Amino acid sequence: KNVNEADPFLIRAIVCENLAGGLDPYSVCGPPGAVGAVFPIDLAIGFMETCRNIKRAIFAPPFNGENDFIQFWSRLPGEPVPLSQMIQINAATLRPMVGTKSKALRVVSRGWVGQSGHQITAVIDAGSTNWLYWKESGFDAAAGN
Repeated sequence: KNVNEADPFLIRAIVCENLAGGLDPYSVCGPPGAVGAVFPIDLAIGFMETCRNIKRAIFAPPFNGENDFIQFWSRLPGEPVPLSQMIQINAATLRPMVGTKSKALRVVSRGWVGQSGHQITAVIDAGSTNWLYWKESGFDAAAGN
């Protein structure tokens, strides 16, 4: 998964599946289906989202590679105990599950003249530049679609 673009919930799930041995996954990530409680992983994901948003704002990739993503988890702050001590990952099992390159690119383009509009949605294979999906549709620009 491209950790620069992946949904935070997906990253949370991947990290929770790859905690270092000896850690209690419930104390770090909570029990399955836990609602309303905030666990250490949720705080860490919040820090990660802040970092990703700042990097995007300056037109830089959030993570330069898999190692950069893995090292992020060892640099987490927190008080009175740093989150990096509470959330220890198994780098050997996590590394093959993450990446920083997308295999596909989704592009949505909209244009209009007066009240008539047109939208094109395309998914492109980043390796071959072949089209994986293409859809064209018209819309009423006045309706706010």
